[in-house]
Amino acid sequence: MGLTLILTIPTPDVSIYLHHEEQTMQHMKLKLAAAITAALLSTTAMADAWTTTQTTTPGSDTTVLQQGTTGSTQAFNAINISGTHTSGTQTAAMGTNKLTLNQGSATGTVGTSKQAANYLKAATITAGTQAHTGTGNIELNQNAAGIGTGNLQAVNAANATTAVTAITQNVVTGTNVALTQETSGANRQVVNDIDAVTVTNADQTASPVGTLGLTQSGSGAQTQAANNITAATLTEATQTTAPTGTLSLSQSGTGANTQAANRADGGSNAIGTLRQTTTNTVAGTMNQDGGTGKKTQALNMANGAGVTTSTTQTTTGELAMNQGSTTAVADDSQQAANLLKSTGTGNVELATQTLGAVGAAKDFTLAQVKTGTAGTVQAGNLIDMSEATGAGALTASDQKVITTGTLILAQNASTVTNGIQAGNAILTGANTGGSATQAVTATNLVMTQGSAIDSFQAANYLGDKL
Repeated sequence: MGLTLILTIPTPDVSIYLHHEEQTMQHMKLKLAAAITAALLSTTAMADAWTTTQTTTPGSDTTVLQQGTTGSTQAFNAINISGTHTSGTQTAAMGTNKLTLNQGSATGTVGTSKQAANYLKAATITAGTQAHTGTGNIELNQNAAGIGTGNLQAVNAANATTAVTAITQNVVTGTNVALTQETSGANRQVVNDIDAVTVTNADQTASPVGTLGLTQSGSGAQTQAANNITAATLTEATQTTAPTGTLSLSQSGTGANTQAANRADGGSNAIGTLRQTTTNTVAGTMNQDGGTGKKTQALNMANGAGVTTSTTQTTTGELAMNQGSTTAVADDSQQAANLLKSTGTGNVELATQTLGAVGAAKDFTLAQVKTGTAGTVQAGNLIDMSEATGAGALTASDQKVITTGTLILAQNASTVTNGIQAGNAILTGANTGGSATQAVTATNLVMTQGSAIDSFQAANYLGDKL
């Protein structure tokens, strides 16, 4: 009896394979789309990030004139991008030739314009170096004629609409540098300038192998400085001014003007870590005059709503300070070698100010001659907390005046009323108090108070503004 074996072979379900193939193709398409998107994003990122090298080398003395412009920019080297500047250099290579920048003339009026040797503007600046090289002199003139308001003139200028995470600005070559500001508007004239919403790390140096002179007159809320930083958030910065020749600051006119060797402005926010140094290798002179308009003059100057980490201000070398020697300064005018002003509710966690002589005996002379009727201050070191409010306090401070020469305090004219003159001064206000250390050490101390009215003269002063 035979057996019949019947085998049943199932027909393959082709739809399963087709479905798998569709999934594979779909997966490959997704991977391809992702790769294309990444490539496009990478290309966009590369297009928005720039590494640059710009050099301008004039073969003779060069004068740059800006006149009759509105909202315009003039520079040797100019970068103006909406992306990120990642690294690079801008150099004004002058050799032995003189550089002169003139902003304003009798032809037209310059308004909201910028003039610089090196100019850099970007959304974000992560690195960059701006420099002047050569042995020729540098001269910057913001002229009385043909200048409106909102203008900037600088050797090196950097502006970030969001943040500066690192930048270096240098003028350290063999040259004499002279700045003259005679305008009537809210203008700014500086050697090195940084303007940004946030500054994480910046290094500015204005140390020519020669003299450095700043002359400011006219009216309006003008700002003149060797190094200047303006930022809503200032995390860390170093500013150095150290010419090998004479350093001189002269401030006059009728405007509520500001003049400094090193200036950092944190606006309504606190400053993080700030190091400011001014060295008078030969000698330093500061003259503050001029009728109406509160004036502020200092070698090292910092403004902000407190200090979150530390501010260190150091001035060395011989120094002569004159306040109101020819014309009485207005009420609330201030003159100091080192000045820290704190407003709002922010605490000053640590402020260290030193006015000192290194090496051979150096003299410090403070002469307060003619003032308004209230609030005028002249000091070697000055911390102003008079506008601090609420919880704003001076957590810790250390002020020192040190010289192996002579410290002279002269407040001896009947035209000084409600004035304060001191080696170290701290102005208190609506703050909650704090901790202060003040010390004056001088081989010779000479104090003369003549016919001043309702005024204070002291080696160390802590108290209200008069």
